[in-house]
Formats: sequence, structure tokens, C-alpha cells
Amino acid sequence: MGRDFNVLNVYGFNDKHDRCTLLEDLQSHMLGRDPLVDREPVCPVRGLAIGEPTTVWRNVAHPALLNRHRDLSWMVAHEILPVRAVMHSRGMARISPCPRPGCGQEESVRHMLWECRAARDLWKEAGPLITSCLSAGEDLTPQLVLYGVGRRPIPSKTFTKLWSTLTCLKEALWSSRNLLVVKNIETTPQAVAMVGTEERGPRPQAKGPPQHPRSRRPRPDSAAAPRAMRLGEGSPLGPEGRNDDPFRRAG
Repeated sequence: MGRDFNVLNVYGFNDKHDRCTLLEDLQSHMLGRDPLVDREPVCPVRGLAIGEPTTVWRNVAHPALLNRHRDLSWMVAHEILPVRAVMHSRGMARISPCPRPGCGQEESVRHMLWECRAARDLWKEAGPLITSCLSAGEDLTPQLVLYGVGRRPIPSKTFTKLWSTLTCLKEALWSSRNLLVVKNIETTPQAVAMVGTEERGPRPQAKGPPQHPRSRRPRPDSAAAPRAMRLGEGSPLGPEGRNDDPFRRAG
């Protein structure tokens, strides 16, 4: 229970009463992350066929994911990521429209990660990286992005690379959304993709003579992604982050 409180705090449930209320409402779903999940009835996932939810919960706990990525995938699968529509339905937000400028659609989990213009721009920007992980004849679909469920079986090694890439990009997209809501800072699709790809693997070593640690400053074309977009590392819900490029203030 303590770990669940910490997770909810990171993702925006800062009030103790709100966290208690949400956890009570979702008590029956909490078993979805239990190692004994196969002995319990599988929680359904909206929009998926019979049998596919088992794959979803297996993907949520995929060994290639970091713990925070598993938490994010779990909230996405349960549709409880604290976007405005989710918070509004629980009386925790006054409005439900998407905060992206010019959007105005209800901000559901699916909208934030797939339907919104910001999401579409990200998947277009990251297209070459994702396409290299897709099997022949496989397209990028909302089921694949949100839950890791493709139209046809994907080889294990290929799926591990693909699912890790998609999850890192989703985390970066969620962080960029939080920067907009909390600090009124917009991020470009290139910046979001850069953060997501950096989280996916080890950072490449910079060429040239070594620099003093205090003289290193992130640039738009550098391999060092802005730390302010990382959940738990200078995120808008954590310690104060620095507003370096490629961020720009929303007009």
C-alpha cells in the first residue's frame, strides 16, 4: 500500500484524501500487479478482444521495463493515469478538456497518448525509430502503443525492443504534458522524442575534449536531454527543473 501511495504521488495525486479515495475505488484492480495474477480472474481491458487482456498484463510487468515504466503501463491499462477526464470523473478536477493549445477535446488516456495532435506529432517524429522495431506488415495502432497488443504475433526480441521504445516515448509525452499544465511550458515533438530515445538506452559519449561538469549545458542538438521532462528527476511534480532549450514558453 505504501508503494502505491508513492506512485500516485509521483503521478499527481498529492492530496492524501484523494489518494485514499482512489485506492479504495480500485482495490479490486490492485491484484493485477500481484505475482499470483494468473490465479485470479483477468481484469478486462476496454477495446480488446477476449484473451488479449492476458497479454496486456504480461506486457505491463515486462522484465525489460523499469519500475516506473511498469507503473505507467499499469495506469494506462486501467485508464487511471491522472489526465483531466479521469480527475474530473472523480471530482478532482474542474474541467476535462485537453490542455494542449487549440485542442479542446476531452483529455482521456487514449486521447493524450494517441489522438491528440501532440501525440500524433510525436509518433510521426519517432516513426523511423519505431518502424525499425516493427515486424513486416505490422502498423502502429493505438492498441500497440497503449497496451503492446499487435495485429499479429511479434518475435520476442523484436517486441522487447519495440515495447521498451514505446514506453519511454509515452513517458516523455506524459512528462511534456505535465510541463505544460504545471509550468506553462510547451515542448516540441523533437524534444519529446529526444528525451524518450535517451531513456531507451545508454547515452552516447560526446566527442572532443572532456568538459568540466559545471560547463556542460544541454543544447537542442546535443545528446543530453532536458532533465525537467523526466518523472521523478526534476519533473514538474518534483524538484524544480531548469528551462533549457528546446523548451519554449507557451504563448
